[in-house]
Amino acid sequence: MKLPKYTKHTEHVLECAFYLLVFATIAVFAILQPFGVPPDEINRYKVVQYICIHGKLPIGSDPEVIIGGYGASYAFQPILSYIIMGFIMRPIFQFSQDSFVLAYVARFVNVFIGVIMAYFVRKIAKEVFDSPVLQWLFTLLVVLLPQNLFLHSYVNTDSMAALATAIIIYACIRGMKTAWNTRACITLAMGIILCALSYYNAYSVILCSILLFLFSFMDFSSGKMKLRMRPMLQKGIFISAMVLLGIGWWFIRNAILYDGDFIGMTARMKSAAETCIPMFHPDLKETIQSAGYPITYLFRETLFLHTLYESFIATFGTMDIFTYPWIYTVYRVIFAGSLLCLLLPLRGKLPTVQTSAPENTSSRGTVERPSESITETYLRGISNGTKQFFNVLMFLDMVIVAGLCVWYSYSWDYQPQGRYVLPLLIPLMYFISVGISKLDAYLTIHVAHGKQIALMIEFLIITFVIAALASTMLGSVIPYYRTHDNWLRLALQSW
Repeated sequence: MKLPKYTKHTEHVLECAFYLLVFATIAVFAILQPFGVPPDEINRYKVVQYICIHGKLPIGSDPEVIIGGYGASYAFQPILSYIIMGFIMRPIFQFSQDSFVLAYVARFVNVFIGVIMAYFVRKIAKEVFDSPVLQWLFTLLVVLLPQNLFLHSYVNTDSMAALATAIIIYACIRGMKTAWNTRACITLAMGIILCALSYYNAYSVILCSILLFLFSFMDFSSGKMKLRMRPMLQKGIFISAMVLLGIGWWFIRNAILYDGDFIGMTARMKSAAETCIPMFHPDLKETIQSAGYPITYLFRETLFLHTLYESFIATFGTMDIFTYPWIYTVYRVIFAGSLLCLLLPLRGKLPTVQTSAPENTSSRGTVERPSESITETYLRGISNGTKQFFNVLMFLDMVIVAGLCVWYSYSWDYQPQGRYVLPLLIPLMYFISVGISKLDAYLTIHVAHGKQIALMIEFLIITFVIAALASTMLGSVIPYYRTHDNWLRLALQSW
């Protein structure tokens, strides 16, 4: 299978079409969904509305933002997304108090965040893979996952956390390749700030970035581990200062408001106990743990894993809108097959191939890449030891995110929702794409016409991802809202 000539112009055209597709798809979700239907949107919007009306941040226990019945509020947690939404809505509020207009404005903040996330995922793809096909495969696997696009279509902080995760991972790769130049340091600081002020469940990527940063300054050349202290401190203090300036105000504010509780979680529990109705009191809440069951009960006696998987791929509305069964099945096959390919025992050299020119060069069109070993088929320019440590950290990030989700459902509230594990989306698709790249290399080395077979497999996966999204939107989402009250219809009636 011979690829058509892939030039920079072709790449730019494809990227423009891709970003337009991302924006259009998220916008369709945002426009069609009735307000308050996506997970807990009404209670999240209370914080945005408070900021819009009053021009200041609410205290977590303010009656205007308290969640009716349950007590407490989302104002105890980091709310950067809500702050942006509220202050963008504020000048519009002076001219129009129309609830549809204001809610559209709030939702479209996350729509644009979703497009920016797609931009950084694309940049990660170019850093990880040389092959344009693998770059696009990784990009589409991450961005066009229906649940990821849905995440950016309603009021939440998860959208900002997804963007922050993409920025941090991109910064880490650039840091490994450039020995943490100034731009990589600034990018990492920006990602950490956005993550820290958005969603606690995504904090594991911050931990992993810190560990990778420290490892980058380890010197093993003498046979002993030696830390290059001076450059580490110079760059580390530079990043830390920016991060503290960016997030310090929020945690200092929490400490002042909530008697030293700078995280706000203890204050939130106290507020919930004081303002909830008796049946939702934290001390009386019945959980799988309080019922005396082991954590394995989740996996043996409930549909936890099944529901979590389906809602990670595509479950919308109030967890009642699904896509076609074949889409869940094919994604499962791709995931399992690609991850198994990570175990392929590869030997030998890859032949010379044509690849797209790197972003930071003046070359145009395609360039010749010399034959190379399998260890250089992804993340080229990074030592094998650093690459393997990066892989370990990506796996650790996935384990922590998944572990938090499991523990929350076991010990606090049984909610097997895919949005809770979406922070592991990029690491998961990274491993899946690396597995496909290893399959590509294996077939190229060991099978006649192996490269052509590998390209066919990669194009089939790309075709499936696009077809799955189109089928989901045209066959499930849009038809569902045609037969139900949707936001657009209600807005037109209101006007």
